[in-house]
Amino acid sequence: MKRPIILLELVGEQPTPNLIPALEYRPDEVVFLVSDRTAPHARGIQAALELVPELAGTGSTLVRVDPYSIAAAERAVEDVLARDRDGHLIFNLTGGTKPMMLGMYRVASARRWRGRATMVYVSTERETEQTIVDGRFQERALALQIPALVYLRAHGVTADPLSPPPPASWVEAAIELARQVEADTREQRRKRTVTRMLARICKEAHGKKDNELRRHCISLPRKSVRVVLLGLLRRCQAAGILGDLTVTGGKVTFKLNGSRAFFFLKGGWLEIYVAQAARRTEAFHDVLVHTPISHPRWKRRELDVVAMRGFVAVVCSCKAARTPSGSRRNLPLDELDACSRALGRYCGKVFVSSRRGYTDAFVDKAAGMGIHVVRPQELTAVGDVLVQASHSKGHPLTGRSLS
Repeated sequence: MKRPIILLELVGEQPTPNLIPALEYRPDEVVFLVSDRTAPHARGIQAALELVPELAGTGSTLVRVDPYSIAAAERAVEDVLARDRDGHLIFNLTGGTKPMMLGMYRVASARRWRGRATMVYVSTERETEQTIVDGRFQERALALQIPALVYLRAHGVTADPLSPPPPASWVEAAIELARQVEADTREQRRKRTVTRMLARICKEAHGKKDNELRRHCISLPRKSVRVVLLGLLRRCQAAGILGDLTVTGGKVTFKLNGSRAFFFLKGGWLEIYVAQAARRTEAFHDVLVHTPISHPRWKRRELDVVAMRGFVAVVCSCKAARTPSGSRRNLPLDELDACSRALGRYCGKVFVSSRRGYTDAFVDKAAGMGIHVVRPQELTAVGDVLVQASHSKGHPLTGRSLS
């Protein structure tokens, strides 16, 4: 008969090192050793494990420990093992304080557990797991892939992903818009034709009742770029975003096909494009786009894009709106930094804008905060930047993310 697996976890303020062994070893029971400060983090991990079908029958308990007493930690572990003497024991030494770790190590290294105990240390920095079994040391690369919703829940964030996901035709329309925005910027077209056109559409439709029934009208700019813009509008019509598209002289009339069409034109296209760029790198196994979230410390807000590479999350803020000015210029960086802090120390951060106006000084400030910046002339490189961010894990960057 197979022995039950009992996982003992020292809980610190970073949930990922506790989440990884639970997902990897699939224990029958998890015991979290916590302090008053880390108990909420343990409850977040408990909630995350409930989202994993393979762990549906796993039981979990919290045991409070004095975080600065080796003897107290040792007694707490001994008390747990006094109740569970028949299972295979996995001691996760990664989290908690040093006294908690020493107390657990003293118990785990005792001779009586030979043949049925594994000591584990998870190095998120090196992306490896180190184990000691019967005195034999081994280190191996972590190959675990954590689903985005599980990662978010472990960090105390409740997410409600966009449903249904954007159709393939929307993805193609978003890619075409991004290519044209980059071309506009590189060629330094004074009126920024694509973003100007989208702003006109949104201004025309914003706040009006019965948007789906109304016919909206905008004027097209000069003839030299009119063909390009009409091509993009027809692409949006083919994707089902716009309906009843009619061109008369220099004016275009159309209908919006639902509230999601307004989301796409207002800036959702940039989120969809970035999410698709992440998938095309094949480095990320799970990508969420336009995800409403809630957290005990925040008002309800949204994550534009979340991409998971193994156990590393990259959160991306996408801005298609006008560039803030004055004292509000750095507000997008502060918002992204605050959000990513709740998602773990090693969360990668990327800021993407389809609007000009973000200066080199802005990019340098972002680098000091560990944030990669992608400006409109760099949109086609956003996939590579997301991969870079997943490896830098929020550490301060040297220089600008892109030239």
